[in-house]
Amino acid sequence: MALPPHCDVLVIGGGNAGFCAAISAVQSGAQKVIIIDKCPQNWAGGNSYFTAGAFRTTHGGLEDLLPIVNNVDTATAQMIDMSPYTAADFTNDMERVTGKRTDRELSRVLVDDSNATIKWLAENGVRFQLSFNRQAYEVNGRIKFWGGLALKTQDGGKGLIQDHLRTAQKLGIDIFFSTAAEKLATDPVTRAVTSVSAVHHGQVKVIKTNAVVLAAGGFEATRG
Repeated sequence: MALPPHCDVLVIGGGNAGFCAAISAVQSGAQKVIIIDKCPQNWAGGNSYFTAGAFRTTHGGLEDLLPIVNNVDTATAQMIDMSPYTAADFTNDMERVTGKRTDRELSRVLVDDSNATIKWLAENGVRFQLSFNRQAYEVNGRIKFWGGLALKTQDGGKGLIQDHLRTAQKLGIDIFFSTAAEKLATDPVTRAVTSVSAVHHGQVKVIKTNAVVLAAGGFEATRG
């Protein structure tokens, strides 16, 4: 498949963030959305592929999460104790792990949107499960969950990327692997990005685009 000369939205990076951006762009009305990633197809997902697939989110307790998980039957549900994980709980954890140096506005958005985001992911094909092996322990016949990481994706990061690939295909999002972005061109007046130069099959190609999303490389990928 050849790189298109133009698209509405070009996403650079094919991990969880990149797929979410591409899916959201289509749902927001973009007609032609593509993802490029410098990794080969058998490495699809980048860092996201190698994660445990754990997601931190606010929730109102077990009843809030049961509709989006696929590994809890009725009998098991009756044995689970799970307290709500509130916005205050999430915020306090952010303050604690960052030594109170978190960006307060970004933290607020992360916390306040977490529950809706998880449910949006589930609506778009991501298979969630309760994380019994990591976030629960059994006491006197009761399964007790703790903390804000009650959810994980089925088959971890591998399953997450499989789910994203399936949804992207359904929505007509084209994905180009072994394609490395090299340069962003901007309008001299507005400074908006107007095109991206990328190396595809050993050749430099220019893709004109109405918008670019940079989703390449989480902190784990930072050198030095």
